[in-house]
Amino acid sequence: MKVSIITAFLAVMTICYSQADRVPEYVNVNWIVGTEKTVYQTDSTIIYRADSLFISTGTSSNYKIKIVSKRDTVYEVLFKQININPDFSLKSEMINTGSIQEMMEIMVAELQQKFVDLEYSFLVNKNTGQAFDVKNQEDLGKTIEEMVVTILDNYVASSKINIDEKKKNEIKRKVSELMKEKMTPIMNTMMNSFNYIFQAYSFPYTLGQTLIVETMVYDIDEVKHGSKESPANIVINSSLRNSKLNIDYKYDYDKESAYQQYIVSKGREKEIPINQFEIDERVVANFDLKSTWITDSTSFTKVKMGDIRVNQTSRVTFK
Repeated sequence: MKVSIITAFLAVMTICYSQADRVPEYVNVNWIVGTEKTVYQTDSTIIYRADSLFISTGTSSNYKIKIVSKRDTVYEVLFKQININPDFSLKSEMINTGSIQEMMEIMVAELQQKFVDLEYSFLVNKNTGQAFDVKNQEDLGKTIEEMVVTILDNYVASSKINIDEKKKNEIKRKVSELMKEKMTPIMNTMMNSFNYIFQAYSFPYTLGQTLIVETMVYDIDEVKHGSKESPANIVINSSLRNSKLNIDYKYDYDKESAYQQYIVSKGREKEIPINQFEIDERVVANFDLKSTWITDSTSFTKVKMGDIRVNQTSRVTFK
């Protein structure tokens, strides 16, 4: 699943509209048990320092989704990764990426390949299209830990690291302890990634009108950034043609809160004053109202931190 550097998704929201406005609608979630979809996802991140390219990365992967069951207002949705583009790319004009690229490609490829054919299920609220739990978390956690340990074993056993057996065992022990500590954030990050893709189901919309929603947002990557929240408004516009619904929503962040979360909390306020910090995010989603399935979604995130600019794009297509 996609994990953003700096991005957020819906947590809690308050709808702001006047008495003259129509009551907002939501996309109906009416998935049929047994339905299978293939998800095609591509992610790219371009980082500039001043006017020079610092790093550019791109990845793609495919997933299978199956609606396993429905009970009352809860769906069980099965995920299975079926393909990963092995051509992970890393480019830079300012740093020598030779050894970095080699290490990243090896580690990313090994971990990704182990996720191929790994199945896990989300429990999803029918009314919102949002996952609220990972089924069989304990068993899945053990599987993930075993995968990480296997990669670590291969890495420390390689000729790249020359350490004795005692040191190797110490590294393995510390990694095992860290995995146990981080397992809850790992599971939450998996759910956050799912929910980011399906977030538009939770957004109200009024055709022909702009709707503003007050919300709290937080990072997808809870492992890296924790679960801190910051307020934002979401400006929502929509259009309908035949049975095709387009929802275009833009995050209007509270700059001070976002600055505290992404800069001050990292101790970087001296090098990046608030007047050199900007964050902008927009998501465009399309639905087929006859099937009630989202057909595709593209998110655009732009962040400025001093002389660093990050442009991130993620596109997901369902077929």
